[in-house]
Amino acid sequence: MLETQVRELQAALVSANPAAVQQQALAVRSATAALADWLDRTPFAQHPEEIRQRIRALGTQLSSTRDQLARVMSLTSQQAASLLPPADLVTYGPAATSKARIYRAPG
Repeated sequence: MLETQVRELQAALVSANPAAVQQQALAVRSATAALADWLDRTPFAQHPEEIRQRIRALGTQLSSTRDQLARVMSLTSQQAASLLPPADLVTYGPAATSKARIYRAPG
């Protein structure tokens, strides 16, 4: 099940569909949590070799998916930077160059 979810997430990343990426990322997260719960109930050494190999392959697949997601995020940031003007570092006007003053009310 997790293998299918990861493949669908990779396909969503390639399709550049943000809604599909978010939906598939949530599905991968819940499938990963279910796998972790299952693994916690039984020691790794008691699992058949086939299951251990599948888990190792999933680790490799998740790592490449993480790298793919990082590339997509980087490209998106670069595209947004090329479309939007740079933001000023100061939000409320020029930075104060003198010390703060304390004002007292008259009277």
